[in-house]
Amino acid sequence: MECVAAGKPVDYGLPPRGTIRFLSICHESSGLNWFNCTICSHDRTLAEWRALIEEWRKPTPFSGLIYGPYESRSAAADALESLLEKELRLRWIVRKFIARIRYRIYSRRSVGESEDLYTTLPIPAADMIKIMDYKSKSIYCFHTTTALKIIMSALTYSNYGIAAPVAPKNPYTNIPWNLGQLISLTTAIGLRLWSTHRKIPALLTSYRECAYDLVKFSEVNRRELNVEAALGFFRAHYSEDVRGVYEDSLIDLYDEAFGTREQQHRTIRRLAVQRLLEPEFMTRWDRVAFDGWMYMNHRFLHHASSYDELLDDLRILHVDSYNSWTNRPRRILSRRQAVSTMQTSVGAAAHLVTRSALEAASLSMLAEPITFVPISLNHLLSQSLLDAINSVVYEEIRGPALAPPAAPAAPAQQTMESEPGVAAAADSTDEL
Repeated sequence: MECVAAGKPVDYGLPPRGTIRFLSICHESSGLNWFNCTICSHDRTLAEWRALIEEWRKPTPFSGLIYGPYESRSAAADALESLLEKELRLRWIVRKFIARIRYRIYSRRSVGESEDLYTTLPIPAADMIKIMDYKSKSIYCFHTTTALKIIMSALTYSNYGIAAPVAPKNPYTNIPWNLGQLISLTTAIGLRLWSTHRKIPALLTSYRECAYDLVKFSEVNRRELNVEAALGFFRAHYSEDVRGVYEDSLIDLYDEAFGTREQQHRTIRRLAVQRLLEPEFMTRWDRVAFDGWMYMNHRFLHHASSYDELLDDLRILHVDSYNSWTNRPRRILSRRQAVSTMQTSVGAAAHLVTRSALEAASLSMLAEPITFVPISLNHLLSQSLLDAINSVVYEEIRGPALAPPAAPAAPAQQTMESEPGVAAAADSTDEL
């Protein structure tokens, strides 16, 4: 920055980050040269410049004094505001020119444009979001849904049911997105969702309203984040870690509700942990265990309205589960008796059907075991019952009529050789 003072240029160096220094060059004959040599040589932020202009416009005893070439302070304030707007316009023109040059250079290395990161399919032009990365000097392309999933998974990250949101990162470089990239992403996501009549997630809206400050976002949405984290943790019912937490939560609730540890308490609790109860009871047990864990860790309930109501629900649920489980063996016994009776009646019917079928069969089939029980009865009979039917029917139907004939006396060798017809008949008798 060079400023003309007493006919000599003065170099003030680079301005600090976040400050605004005037870039316009004023002629010596212009009244604005007075600003460049006096006030504008100082580096101020935009807020500081606005505050200075407002201060000059306030009426004071010295408002009528001449400020350089201006008649009053208010006139000087108007001139300074006009100069500030001109400088801001010039700065944005320069920044836009630099951004276009960078985009032209970074377009030579475009990542993810041919296929999406998650679906591995080509990204439609209407759903594509392009983000420039100045560190890697590349352009990264994402589908709108993919970018939304990346941001939401980072904001709802949890560890063992405890919410621990992290800053969204670029999945290609694993580097957190800066403020400008986050603004571009959320704006593009919002425009695309609005065009398709879809609603932006509430957490993403809150993250934008918190100026993308992760600490403030965690404080504002602490309850929602903890509930989502706990629900995601308790969905893995068959995980050993979840079962351990599940059982510890129920143990604490049982101690509060009953005060003693009886055998039936341990039995029902273990059945609930192993998920051996009826589905309608397991849904109620999940709610009780979830509320108990939330109250122990975060001091608020999700389903029940108060802690006393939660304990009352546990007592009622324990009684219902105990009665259901104690009546279960009787139902199993009666079911077994019904199945045994059905097998007995079906066995008798199968015996008659098989016997009539054997009587109508040819003699050549009687030598084989009985395996052609009707299909409608075969799936109800066990293998032992089928073997019993075979043995009984085989002995009853075969009888003495099918007993193997006595072996005839061996004829002389000369007779069998001289009469081949007799030898052939003997062979057929042996085969029968």
